[in-house]
Amino acid sequence: MKHIFLAFFMLMANFCIGQTPVMQKTTTVSDTTVSDSTFDENAGNDPEDKKLKDAKPNILGALLSYNFSGNKKGLSNLTPVVNYGWTRTMATSKDERFHYDLSINPYVGGQIDIRDSTSYIPGLMLPGTAGITINNFLRFKMGKGELAWSPVNFGLKLVSNFADSTLTVVQHNLRSGLAFSYDDLFIMGIQYTYAWHNATSESEKTFKTVFNKRATDLQYLMISLQTKISSKEANTPLYFFAEWRGLLNQGPYKTYDNLKILTFGFRAEMNLNFGAPAKAPRRKGI
Repeated sequence: MKHIFLAFFMLMANFCIGQTPVMQKTTTVSDTTVSDSTFDENAGNDPEDKKLKDAKPNILGALLSYNFSGNKKGLSNLTPVVNYGWTRTMATSKDERFHYDLSINPYVGGQIDIRDSTSYIPGLMLPGTAGITINNFLRFKMGKGELAWSPVNFGLKLVSNFADSTLTVVQHNLRSGLAFSYDDLFIMGIQYTYAWHNATSESEKTFKTVFNKRATDLQYLMISLQTKISSKEANTPLYFFAEWRGLLNQGPYKTYDNLKILTFGFRAEMNLNFGAPAKAPRRKGI
């Protein structure tokens, strides 16, 4: 946890002193790292130049969020996340209005205190201590706006210290989402998640013991808003985000008091992955 906080505050320190982190200034293509100048629109017509122009940057990013869950207060609700975002445009229409992107994003992070029943469900809906998301989405440009639809995404995450300091639950899920973004100013999105907790025998045993039910499925909805709060002149942009998560299949969990959670936080880039911690990086003009 100390390493996660250190990585996040190093990133924020760079923002505060007006410096752009090196990790946001470079782009990795295969084993070659090239500077942003590679994407100069006046570059030559060499096939390798075009390959570099069409590449998207791999981004090491961070976000810090505060979660409002039940009556819990204090630093236990503060959850930093560090992620590595890899995104590539796999297909583009001739008029460049339609794009198909693939994104793979591993991450590590903090989580809320989930050792009592008031936080069980919220803890399962949040990103957890580590995980990976594999997202694909179609982007449709509409002037300065853009509509993004993600038919099916996959996620895997670990939720540790569940009900007890020695217990870990593994969640795998399928997600579908829809979002609208305008320029570099804001994104509004909605995401549906269907999750299971029986990827391993220990995880299934833990889930069934804690919730006293045979099935391990969970369905929840997330509504999110992200907006830019830094000035256009800022070297490193800063975005504020708000996310609401609520349980949909409440019947089997009706004995639990808290079936929703509200999260506020900050990140250093816009996110088209419908609430996943990692960024969907895009080059201007794409």
